[in-house]
Parts: sequence; structure tokens; C-alpha cells
Amino acid sequence: MVVVYRPPPSKANRLNVSLFLDEFSTFLENLEKVITTKPLIIVGDFNFYLDDVSERAAARFQELLDMFNLQQHVREPTHKNGHTLDLVHDHQGG
Repeated sequence: MVVVYRPPPSKANRLNVSLFLDEFSTFLENLEKVITTKPLIIVGDFNFYLDDVSERAAARFQELLDMFNLQQHVREPTHKNGHTLDLVHDHQGG
């Protein structure tokens, strides 16, 4: 099980979406042997509105999850404004 929290990008923390996606992609690549041989669950607050199809950053994040065959299990809003920020993804290895 992996727990992830991605703080919202800001000038103060100097984080941005591209940096997160690059680092998360590298992280998943490093987990690839585990992903293909054992079940994997990734949970967390990624601060992407995955329910908003017009949000390009969320679409890029979803593409990354799809590339690693990770399936989303949260189907309803988890944010006070009606968006889905908290995610549970899994991949059954083997």
C-alpha cells in the first residue's frame, strides 16, 4: 500500500504539476516489478479534480494511471465543492 499527498502547487513551495507527474511516473516505474507481481493499492489526496474532464492536469494524471493499469475506486465527490480529490487505485499483480 502506498499513501500519497500532493500539496497544491504554489509560489511558496515551488511545486508544479509537471514536477509531480515526472516524479510520480518515476516512482511508478520503480514499483513496476511490484505492480506486475503483487497487488498494489495507492491511496491519497492528489489535489486533481479527476471528475473535471476539462482540467488538463487531471487528464495527464489519469493518463499516467492508465499507463500503469491502475483502477480508480472512488466514484463520488470527496471535496466540499463537489469534486473528487481523494483517490483509491489498485492493480492486481500476476
